[in-house]
Amino acid sequence: TKDKKNGIVMMHYEKCIGCKSCVLACPYDARYFNEEKHAIDKCNFCIDTRLSKGEKLTACAEACPAGVRNFGDLSDPNSDVYKLVHQLEHPVWVLRPEVGAKPNVFYIKG
Repeated sequence: TKDKKNGIVMMHYEKCIGCKSCVLACPYDARYFNEEKHAIDKCNFCIDTRLSKGEKLTACAEACPAGVRNFGDLSDPNSDVYKLVHQLEHPVWVLRPEVGAKPNVFYIKG
């Protein structure tokens, strides 16, 4: 389900029967079978391990030595990620816009 407050798509492991239909249906090839949880999984932007504990960055954004991964509030005009997505100097795009999923993961050519 997609969290209405933060927009992050969450998996419900207790409901998963492991049929992998959602893996096949995912237009971004982002889902995989997690052996440890015995369920389908995907990136949840560290909502359970970092964001819910007050941290502002995902693990990959914090660990990126080049600073090319950014995470933030797209609805906050003062956030760095908002400024990156709304700048005019470099084109911004999403993967597979034709599927109509309206993703909130953006790419910018540096």
